[in-house]
Amino acid sequence: YVGNPRTIIPSGARARWPSYAGVLDYELEVALILGSDLEVDADETTCAKAVQDHGGFVLINDFSARDVQADEMTSVGFGFVKCKA
Repeated sequence: YVGNPRTIIPSGARARWPSYAGVLDYELEVALILGSDLEVDADETTCAKAVQDHGGFVLINDFSARDVQADEMTSVGFGFVKCKA
């Protein structure tokens, strides 16, 4: 999944309901911020190493326009590409 960096808003800011969405849901997610570069080779990088090199954690509210997702999945096969806000 590749998101739009312009959709990230700071804590305390109001999240606007997208004008094109009729059904919006949200999920609380936890993200790990890496404190150092991991090896480029995926075979050498482990979850334990990522946790050991962590720089911090953040909580993220992930909003999704489910009606847009359902329409795009059936009409053009985009999946959730454009419904994530």
